Amino acid sequence: KDKEHVFYSKEEVGPVTRKLYETLVGIQTGDVDAPEGWIYKV
Repeated sequence: KDKEHVFYSKEEVGPVTRKLYETLVGIQTGDVDAPEGWIYKV
């Protein structure tokens, strides 16, 4: 109640989800610097 829900498409993700995905993949591939403390050697 009193909240707005926006659904773009079943075929495409929205702009926020796309940016999150691109950033995460960039961190995983080393193309984007991860925030301090996000990467640990195991």
